[in-house]
Amino acid sequence: MKVENKSGNYFGVTYNGNEKMLKLVSNINKNTRLLTLLKSSNINAIDRLGYNDHGPVHVKIVANHALAILRILVKRGITPSIVKNYNMGTDDAEVVVALASLLHDIGHVVHRKYHPFFSIVIADKILDELLSGIYDDEKKI
Repeated sequence: MKVENKSGNYFGVTYNGNEKMLKLVSNINKNTRLLTLLKSSNINAIDRLGYNDHGPVHVKIVANHALAILRILVKRGITPSIVKNYNMGTDDAEVVVALASLLHDIGHVVHRKYHPFFSIVIADKILDELLSGIYDDEKKI
């Protein structure tokens, strides 16, 4: 099962001129391990347990909706905490929201029960790969 958007990419979100998001999506679409984990999440969720999608389609929908909500809030004058407290930009806030959306259910690859905790452990193992070329140097805050 391969889920593609119109551009032929596995994972796609609206960029709105955010170059960091463009690089992130490129990294996601080249990361075979992550794409395999997303597909495998559905084997447990759908095939074995009869639940709804918790894999590639689900995370793409969640990411696009979460980014739309973030952009509405910013447009209405709400400052994301990463901007307010860590001297980063709204483009960085979008990266955080996209990654949270992408990785929130990845723990289904282990099991439905406690999947949020498994998601944290699995995400920790691949975040550096996904952020490569975006945040290569640590930023002093």
